[in-house]
Amino acid sequence: MDLKPRDLDTLIDLVENKLSDILVWDGDDRKEVKSLKRCLEGLYAVKDRFGNVVRLEPGRAANAPASALQARH
Repeated sequence: MDLKPRDLDTLIDLVENKLSDILVWDGDDRKEVKSLKRCLEGLYAVKDRFGNVVRLEPGRAANAPASALQARH
């Protein structure tokens, strides 16, 4: 299945929404946030192939706040 740019935008929106709504109470929540940030960076990397997004430096996304990642599109 091929993902169109609009499909990537939808997936990015879903991950960003989940990141903005999650409340971190324990280690499991922190793991979830870290996983979501990795997913978001991966989606941006795929979208970058279309020339629509400037990538963060490697390793920066894992430590970046969700708001910094959301500002990228």
